[in-house]
Amino acid sequence: MATVDTSTSSSFIRLIRQFDEEAWSRLVNGFGPRIYERCRAGGLSEQASEDVTQEVFRAVFRGLGSFRKACENHSFRGWLWTIANNTLRDHFRKRRAEGLAPGGSTAMIQIRAVADEFADSSSTHQLDENDQALAQEMVDAAEQEFTQRVFRAFFLKEVCELDVATIAEQLEMSSAAVRQAAYRVRRYLKQQFGDRLDRDETLE
Repeated sequence: MATVDTSTSSSFIRLIRQFDEEAWSRLVNGFGPRIYERCRAGGLSEQASEDVTQEVFRAVFRGLGSFRKACENHSFRGWLWTIANNTLRDHFRKRRAEGLAPGGSTAMIQIRAVADEFADSSSTHQLDENDQALAQEMVDAAEQEFTQRVFRAFFLKEVCELDVATIAEQLEMSSAAVRQAAYRVRRYLKQQFGDRLDRDETLE
């Protein structure tokens, strides 16, 4: 399988902009399967996962003109994952608006993907294997510490970035309870793992 250099050279980006067949093949083969797997982990069907993956690459093509490698550590890879995450979140928001909110078991699968959010975020800080293991440890610990409802409130607010009122309606909680639940999980993770984190923004 073709791979994509995580630093992604300016010449490669230029070829992508020119719709070079070989460059796009490398891009799609390198990132497509991972985007698809993230969608599946989020509870999407095979068809929906394929649709979202295609939409990600359409968005990448439309946005290439605005991409700028502002500094050495601002990777094309991080920019692409920002688009992928936003596209997936938009899909979930649309499902919720249509009354197709995920059920309990699916939501817990989505929560497991938080570790991937840390590992593949658009941050300039690239996580090594130890950092990725820490992210997974954080997710596992929080799952064990809190009820499903509390953890779902945290996930929907902090990861999906839904407004509190929408979360409260979906989970049949008060707005204050949603805020408190999200705060409790954030505080717990900071207390348990704060001294092992390299950056404060991971949990902000």
